Amino acid sequence: MRDTFVSRDRQKTNMLIKKMKTALLLIFISTAVLKSQIPSDMCAINTSITSGTYNKHPTTKKSFQKRYTVSEVYDSVYGINLYEKFVAEFKDDGLRADNKGMLCQGWNEDFYDSGKLLHKGYYVDGKLIIYKNYYPNGQVERNFKRISLVRSQLTVYTPTGENRSRVDYYKGNTRKWVDYYPCGLVEYMEVYSKNTNYLVQRRSYFSDGTPESVFELHNKRKKEYLKKEFYETHTLKEEGTMRFDKTMLDFTKNGLWRSYDEKGNLLTEETYASGKRVNYVSYFQF
Repeated sequence: MRDTFVSRDRQKTNMLIKKMKTALLLIFISTAVLKSQIPSDMCAINTSITSGTYNKHPTTKKSFQKRYTVSEVYDSVYGINLYEKFVAEFKDDGLRADNKGMLCQGWNEDFYDSGKLLHKGYYVDGKLIIYKNYYPNGQVERNFKRISLVRSQLTVYTPTGENRSRVDYYKGNTRKWVDYYPCGLVEYMEVYSKNTNYLVQRRSYFSDGTPESVFELHNKRKKEYLKKEFYETHTLKEEGTMRFDKTMLDFTKNGLWRSYDEKGNLLTEETYASGKRVNYVSYFQF
């Protein structure tokens, strides 16, 4: 009986310690956000350390500061994404260090060759905790922030300030991804389960906001999905079911599939088994 009480006491103690650690980390993150005016050690992205010798202690002097041209940092498709390899949650090996091999600590800033602010982020031992990137016009290009110990969010903006993308992360894995048209309507959306183990739905939309493609979980146990494709006239183009094939690591057609013309008339019926078509019927429209 005594061992049982001792075991329970240990469990309570461990739970208390865990809660204290959680509270301390949340205080640390909140303090980092609030104290953005603290002077920073400037680290240039001239070293991405994945192995070898480096100094884990922050330098007391400002290190070499490099400036960047727009062409060096901006990609027309992905934007300014050169800092993502340093984000702690993303489990990448990248560590940011200065020209002396010192890992970046605290607030650090980078600039364009014009002198405009490019990046401001808070680093711990070379890993990014929170950060913002900026366009040459001063508009925020993206904002990465911690919401809790396991949840974070990335918002990407256009040069004029409209939402371009928003990604919610759970333990560094994508939980929800949304892309937007310049007008603000949703262009694409992808949602995963709470623990990010499987896809729940995937949708794409035409520029007027109507569905272009819908892919939704229909049977959780079998990991079976319903898929629908639409014409720009909003009429149904194709529908059927798909399953995730673990051997192919991809979704394959399974069961009955139907296709339609833009007037809604049935064109074909196909039956699939594990991605292979086993039956086909065509309906001629006169």
